[in-house]
Order: sequence, then structure tokens, then C-alpha cells
Amino acid sequence: MRFWTMLSTALLTGQLIAPVTLMANDDFTYWAVSDDILQAATLDYWTQERRQKAIAAQTNVSTGRASLGIGRRSMLNDAETAPIGEAPYKFGGKLFYTRDGIDYEASAQFAAADNIVIGAAHGLWMDNKVASNILFVQGYDNGGGVDYPIDVAAVLTEWTRVASNPPSLQVDQYD
Repeated sequence: MRFWTMLSTALLTGQLIAPVTLMANDDFTYWAVSDDILQAATLDYWTQERRQKAIAAQTNVSTGRASLGIGRRSMLNDAETAPIGEAPYKFGGKLFYTRDGIDYEASAQFAAADNIVIGAAHGLWMDNKVASNILFVQGYDNGGGVDYPIDVAAVLTEWTRVASNPPSLQVDQYD
């Protein structure tokens, strides 16, 4: 099985069990799974029903702030559907992940090489809780697409320090 890496203003990975082993340097905090069994379990976990029930965002209970994406769907009702078979859209898709027992979805996109995916840090790390069961589905459009279980996940180390702060340009630069 080929391993995939996810960059979320850093890198990310599919993981099914906690606790996770976090590693860090001055730039990135990351967690990794390199077990084929866990990769296969991630694929089994994300059934079509789970994908449809995954939520885009939720208010952060401890900070009272909404994650990016809440309410934005209502603003985008009149948005035009992108031709997902054409560049640059064909490199994008949905990122499915579990954080603190809740299934989420977010947008993500291949970056630079076909084994690095980029997305926002707030999905992977919030209130010292990390994402697991991470799956990128290239070309996802209410179903379909190509599944890539994620092997390694990371966020900027600075994000781990400021993620619970009130929203600001200073905080958002690390997301």
C-alpha cells in the first residue's frame, strides 16, 4: 500500500487509536502511523454514510468560537460548481477526519507532488486534540473520488500555541 502525506499548513496522518505520540521541532508538531493495518481500517471506517454525516465545522466549546466553515455554506448557496475534472480543481477533494470522537469534513488539495496534501490546521489540531482516521478523497463530489489514507500529519508548532486564542490575523497566519 502506498503511503500518503498530508500537509496542513504542515503535514497530517490517519490514525485510529489514542494516545498519539507527538513529535516536534521548532517548525512542526506531527504524529505518524506507518502500519498497513491502520491504513486499511481508515478506509473501512469512512463508509459513504459516515462521509455524508461528517460535519464541516462546530463551535469550539472551550473558546466559544466557531471553526472556519460554519455559516459559510449559507453564504455560498449561489456559488458555481467547479469543473472537478479540470486543473486546478482536479487536484482538490475532501478531507475526512475524526477529532475528539466527532467526524468532520474539510477541503484539501494535492500540493507540489502527488503524495502531499494541504489543508487548514484548525481541522487537525484544536484544544490539544489531534485528528485521526484521516482520509483524503480526491475529486469527491457527494460521493466518488479516489481515496488516499493519510500516513503523517503535522501542523506548525506555533499553531499548537495559538489555536485556542481569539481569532485574529496573527492567529490565522498559522492556520
